[in-house]
Amino acid sequence: MTITNQPTATAMDSLNPLVKAMGQMNLGVRSTNFAASSGTTEPGLALAEQRFLDSPIKPEKPQDERDDELDEVEEEMTYKPYRPTKLLFGRDHPDPVVENATLAAVLPPDITYNLALPASVIAEGKLSNLQLEAIVYGSQRHALDLPVAAKEEAVNLRTDGNVFASEVDPLPARCGFLLGDSAGMGKGRTLAGFVVENISRGRKKHIWVSVSADLYEDAKRDLSDLGLDKYASAFCYNLGNYKSQDAIKQEEGVMFTTYSTLISKNRLDQLLQWCGVSFDGLVMLDECHRCKSIELDGQGNAKKGSSKSAQIVVELQNKLPRARVVYCSATSVSEPKNLGFMSRLGLWGPGTEHRSFNSFFDSIENLGIGAIELNAMHLKSLGALQARQLSYSTCDFELVDVVSNENFSAVYEQASRIFVDLYSALVKSVHQRFFKFLAIAVKVDDCIATAKQALEEGSCCVIGLQSTGEASSARAAKEIGINEEGRGTFDEFVSSPGEGLKHLIRDIVAPDQVQAWIDKVDKLDLPANALDRLLNELGGPEKVAELTGRKTRQLRRYDRTLKKEVISYEKRKLSNIEEKKLFQGGEKLIAIVSEAASTGISLQADKRVANQRRRVHITLELPWSADKAIQQLGRTHRSNQTTGPLYKFLLSDIGGEVRFASTVARRLASLGALTQGDRRATGTANALGLNSFDIDNESGNVALKKMLGAIRKCRSLKSNSESLDVPDHLYVDAIKSIDTYLHRARRPNGTWNEGFVPFDEGSQRTDSTMRFILFRRRFTHNRVAAIDEAINNGTTPMIDVEELKAGGLNLNVLANLWLADVDVNEDDFPVAGKRHLVPKFLNRLLGMSISKQSLLMDYFFAFVELEVKASKAAGKMDVGIKTLSGQSVEIVDKPRSFCFNEDCQIKLFKVTVDKGMTYEDARDVYSEEHANQSDNAKIVTGYYIKQGRKHKIPKVHLIISPSNRSHKVIVYRPNGGQGILSKQYVSSRITNGDLKLITSEEQIKELWETEYSLANIAFPTEYQAGCKGRHQTHFVFAGSIIPVLTKMLSCIPAYDDQQLFSVVRVEATSAPEKVEMARSLEEEGAVPSFEVMGFDDIEIGQGVALEMKSVGSSVLRGRIVSKHEDGNCWVVEFSNKRKFKLSEKQVVSARTLFYEEVASLVEANVAPIDAMSSMNETTIAASTLNVRKPVLSNVSEINTDKYEELFEEHHQGSVPDTLIGIEFSDKRGLEDEDGLMLWESVLRNLSLKMMDSGAKPLCQVDDKLTNSNEAKSFQE
Repeated sequence: MTITNQPTATAMDSLNPLVKAMGQMNLGVRSTNFAASSGTTEPGLALAEQRFLDSPIKPEKPQDERDDELDEVEEEMTYKPYRPTKLLFGRDHPDPVVENATLAAVLPPDITYNLALPASVIAEGKLSNLQLEAIVYGSQRHALDLPVAAKEEAVNLRTDGNVFASEVDPLPARCGFLLGDSAGMGKGRTLAGFVVENISRGRKKHIWVSVSADLYEDAKRDLSDLGLDKYASAFCYNLGNYKSQDAIKQEEGVMFTTYSTLISKNRLDQLLQWCGVSFDGLVMLDECHRCKSIELDGQGNAKKGSSKSAQIVVELQNKLPRARVVYCSATSVSEPKNLGFMSRLGLWGPGTEHRSFNSFFDSIENLGIGAIELNAMHLKSLGALQARQLSYSTCDFELVDVVSNENFSAVYEQASRIFVDLYSALVKSVHQRFFKFLAIAVKVDDCIATAKQALEEGSCCVIGLQSTGEASSARAAKEIGINEEGRGTFDEFVSSPGEGLKHLIRDIVAPDQVQAWIDKVDKLDLPANALDRLLNELGGPEKVAELTGRKTRQLRRYDRTLKKEVISYEKRKLSNIEEKKLFQGGEKLIAIVSEAASTGISLQADKRVANQRRRVHITLELPWSADKAIQQLGRTHRSNQTTGPLYKFLLSDIGGEVRFASTVARRLASLGALTQGDRRATGTANALGLNSFDIDNESGNVALKKMLGAIRKCRSLKSNSESLDVPDHLYVDAIKSIDTYLHRARRPNGTWNEGFVPFDEGSQRTDSTMRFILFRRRFTHNRVAAIDEAINNGTTPMIDVEELKAGGLNLNVLANLWLADVDVNEDDFPVAGKRHLVPKFLNRLLGMSISKQSLLMDYFFAFVELEVKASKAAGKMDVGIKTLSGQSVEIVDKPRSFCFNEDCQIKLFKVTVDKGMTYEDARDVYSEEHANQSDNAKIVTGYYIKQGRKHKIPKVHLIISPSNRSHKVIVYRPNGGQGILSKQYVSSRITNGDLKLITSEEQIKELWETEYSLANIAFPTEYQAGCKGRHQTHFVFAGSIIPVLTKMLSCIPAYDDQQLFSVVRVEATSAPEKVEMARSLEEEGAVPSFEVMGFDDIEIGQGVALEMKSVGSSVLRGRIVSKHEDGNCWVVEFSNKRKFKLSEKQVVSARTLFYEEVASLVEANVAPIDAMSSMNETTIAASTLNVRKPVLSNVSEINTDKYEELFEEHHQGSVPDTLIGIEFSDKRGLEDEDGLMLWESVLRNLSLKMMDSGAKPLCQVDDKLTNSNEAKSFQE
């Protein structure tokens, strides 16, 4: 391709006025120097270094002979249908509920707590069995105290040398509970249930903290629905309604407050004064993930760098040690650093391996993602955590591609050029918002069309976005003299990106230049604010419910005076609660929801509301965080709904949005895929064309750094860039920029300045980049010669793209220029100690044209794939929980069981896995996928063979054509089952003939069955070069690992900086006997059937019940405690500790009501003996623990080679079919000097460490074995 390029004027003559103005304002321009890490601005690199810079990176190792280099398929989190395993009473939850397979592998503890809730709450299903289960386990935890530090330890915690009695002998803190149910599960109703239970137990004061004052009414509604209607009206208070300096005089009730109110001046002291010193009521921290960003000192107090919400919540808990704390959030444990305020869970502190949260956090960081899952399992096993979620099996998902048109792309590119000219440190503050608004704007037309279509089809519509653009509208209003209280008009809708850009110009441009630049912005024809367009074009406020945080908005009105339509700027008239009621009542069929209303608002097709249309939930703007996205999507998918929503994700081709939306959608789609054991990546998620790209992590950071390094050094990375089709016009644009720069370095006499340094002053950022990419490049001499020839001949310089590419002009050279324009400097992206570098990079990328963004995103993902592959190969990849999968997974025999202390029972399981795949299974997969193959697929789904030089028979592969969005290819092998390879790698191997498509069914069957038969040997034995056997054996430690996890992992030797353990999930395909569900005593025949007794004889101890009309329809149960002193009445006491004097007639009525309550409870499956004993907080029907049976009965049986047997007991009960645990590497060369495998060595050394710390063996042993020094001698 040859193009002429018109010579341009020097940069000094054409220097834009804004740059001059910035210079006059002495802003200073920071250089983005991709050239010299030494900081030099003149060419002068050593020849050796230059050769290095020009040399290509070593190509990726060919994947020819080694079958085991196939990457394992990234496992989608699987979910299992959920039902309480130990709680036997209550009505079923109204909607299908699931639990992730990790937590499902753990049983909660036996139930020992007896509820005092009114029978109607249980029998009538006002709380479902799942909600009751959370209240039972929460109350059971609240009956326990966290361990208290010994006196000496408490003294050591002090840093100032002073010791106070309250610190040396502190009041023990009560254990807390984490309600981690997902959005829509009814957490608010569950919290109300906690209140009812504790009121029934006589606790008068409670604290309810949440994120929005709007949720105060929801809290009162939930209490009313549970029978406390009068109580909710009279005894439910809002802290924000009191003056901060006033004392609160109410003697009982629920104090509702928001986090923002609580952090206000004097509010905490005001609340603590109301609680009093003996407070033992509830402290319920709803949506407690708002307390993230916390740092604690050694005493557990929040440091100054913590968020204000976190600081106040930590202080509240420290000041109320006897409070019954309930943490409530669906996303609270997404990152370990956010756990710091949850001190009541008992994961750190006295009695644990970690004295402080900082120690716990460091441990989690070192152990990786899987450690979070292990701790969640540990909490569930203690009864400290419940985390269920609604199944998405009733929901549908659809991705709607929105491709930007030519006009929009042109506007986008012009805007990006303005930002290049506007470069300064201040630009970054609005850069992201500007292009974010543009990315939203391109989807508005499609959003409106989709919403209208939904209404025509009989559905209603919810539109989700994050931002409202109110600040931009307010600035525009202020410019024409309208204040917040006033009302005025615009000629047209305000453009949020346009106003943001104008605001920047007014801040950084010299006054005499401002108007010229504002005029330039006005000519861009930037789109109007998305929210205002949606509101007006979908019918206006009469038909659209707006649930956002903004106070003002723009409405299209007809002005009778002006006799034309104008844009009116006015205040919103209705609150979010009022708008919600109109939508749920069917008066409005479209609702727009912003981030501000994404918590606690219920917009589902609730069975109790008039609007029963199916919800079509359109996601216009998706946040980076999957947790936030799911929080918003949870507005339309909630309990008690008639239909699940249809989710439509509008995806633009800007900023890699498809990949991030796909991550969220894939996670949601997987919730509906409940087929256990189906691990094929061709299931629900991929049927939607979804693929997971988790890049905001360590691998993403390292890949980004490597890519920026390759770009800065202008390297060639052929193995990654082969498939990147760079349009010629981008090369031409780059050459035009280079020619403009070179013209500035040419003297009038035709000579060139040394190093091609310009004679005039241009952009320091661009010039430094230009000097580097032109230094000693072959294409530089091409351009110099072309410019000389053109000037001498009076023609224009010719551009031969292919010749320039041959001279070293490549994507890395182009990317240098592009990244300089958006201020991406390699030094701004250090890997060490940094997180979230990738979002920062992607935000900067938004300032490029759409075509450049797309190319660099593809380029970046190529580096990510290489980095992930390298990390896995080196054993350094943190993969979280790894599933041991295969065509057959079997837990062999009963496990070995070890008891190191009361809280630590560890099981050692032997697991065998057959990784192979039969021809019949492969044929079934092929038949299904071949039928669904796209016509324009680049890789044909089919069987391929590869004949290596050392192969006795060809290796046969079944390769599945990926979706257009996927960068991966699914590959099946006879000996290894399912794996993945990069699409680019497979495509290149097919092109060069390494992989050959075969179609003969007879040949395919023969090759497949031959390899499958040859692979019938143990792994890692090879049956031919690079092809290993399919039978694997694993040893997995499971059970209560957390209490000794640090000690266990300290037994691992250092080995080449590799992680020698992994957290694994096992789901047996040939399941042993199921884990037994708990059975009631009545089922065992230990409890007599319930019989209503006569009321003629009144005796002390008999049950009574009383309707507490002062609080609503709630009924309390109690018993007769004594005869009154007057001889004619009886004294009765209820579960709330209140006593009443009743006449005999009243006692008879109370006993009648009591038996009606008991009958209702028994009908709801409550054990009769517990139903009749509500005064007892401990269940009489509670299960008993198994008696331990040590393997050794006396010291003479000890085998000195296996002294872990000192802690071993006989396994009792059945063998689970699912388990999660720790597996240690079986890499050859890790055996110790005694020839023990790593797992054996860890078990032996762990036993020694436990003996060292004073753990008592299960059998009677000599005292000398518990002595540290003699224990070591015993080991020797």
